[in-house]
Amino acid sequence: MKEVLEPYISKTYLPVCQFDLHKSNIDDLQSILQRIIKTQSGADYRIVTPLSYLLGELIDNMNEHSQGKHGYIFSQYLKKEDCIDLVLADDGITVLGSYVKAQKFLDEINGNDAEALRLANEGKSTKNLPNAENRGYGISSSKEMLSDGLHGSFFMLSGGAFHRHDSSGSVFVKLPNSIYWDGTIILMRIPVKVPLDFDYNKYTR
Repeated sequence: MKEVLEPYISKTYLPVCQFDLHKSNIDDLQSILQRIIKTQSGADYRIVTPLSYLLGELIDNMNEHSQGKHGYIFSQYLKKEDCIDLVLADDGITVLGSYVKAQKFLDEINGNDAEALRLANEGKSTKNLPNAENRGYGISSSKEMLSDGLHGSFFMLSGGAFHRHDSSGSVFVKLPNSIYWDGTIILMRIPVKVPLDFDYNKYTR
């Protein structure tokens, strides 16, 4: 993967890349992606830690919960907007499917993809660990860091629903039956300049 991605370090984007989930080199992949994305954008050095957290939490989440075979990533630095658009996706069982597999919160969700997204974004975990309930998928902490801390925006599509969260508000929408993604897609718009009052520790406790 390193040999494939290195030539893009002088460009402003990474093409759509497919990688295998459940492999031992996932941590190496995250490090490579983080370095290339930061270098491409010329981002504030203070973005390194939150970018590492976002990539780590969300790729680990795909690896642990999706039951998918492949993950996908695409990124692009937008000079005019001074931000990074980052897309992560998997071909797994969806957020709703993860709750069904774990047999958790089924009465609350009632087979509704939008309700499953709501619970995941509230930190309701599928893990059978009492202390894991507030951490959930890593989605809730990542979203809060991005939108509230970095003033970016977050979009998530899974199965037949999507969730959007940014400075204009937060919505959960169930899509028509004709629109469905077998897996989960997360889109993030990440400003390259970190606000002076940003406190990384606030979002990782």
